[in-house]
Amino acid sequence: MALTTPLPRLVQSFFSVALPQRGFSQLTVLSYRDAMKLFLRFAAEQTGKPVVKLGFDLITKDLVREFLDHLENARGNQIATRNNRLAALRTFFSYVAAEEPVLAEQCRLICKIPLKKAPELTIPYLEQDEMDAMLAAPDRMTRLGFSARENGPRSARQNGATSTWRRELVIERRGLS
Repeated sequence: MALTTPLPRLVQSFFSVALPQRGFSQLTVLSYRDAMKLFLRFAAEQTGKPVVKLGFDLITKDLVREFLDHLENARGNQIATRNNRLAALRTFFSYVAAEEPVLAEQCRLICKIPLKKAPELTIPYLEQDEMDAMLAAPDRMTRLGFSARENGPRSARQNGATSTWRRELVIERRGLS
């Protein structure tokens, strides 16, 4: 069975018909457009064919994986950006699978590429004595210092005292017992 719709036509209908029908926001459409531009340029460079000559015979899950690696390693993108680009490609290839069932298995393999998990950031917190030291640190003789001391950290943040605290605050670090 032969493919009836070429890649450029499916890309065009994806952006002009499918995304608007699904109610995607304009910002999402622009983000998906950027992802597709980057991917098509990468695919053209890797295959040695111009973008307009790319076909589904050249687009494999391995090429998509190489593209994702390229985003992180060559372009210096963060994992979140890489995952956003992958989400755009997954949406596109899901659309392609529905429009061209002969490509369903190829598209399924691409859509199965997992999102990359970003390392969890440790969120530092203050011990009670450290919080007490922060609240005691502002100079009560200034408006911001008085507000921070009397109304607590929420009011201090609202009034911009957190930047003052950084200049005035000295916390002694003690080892863990």
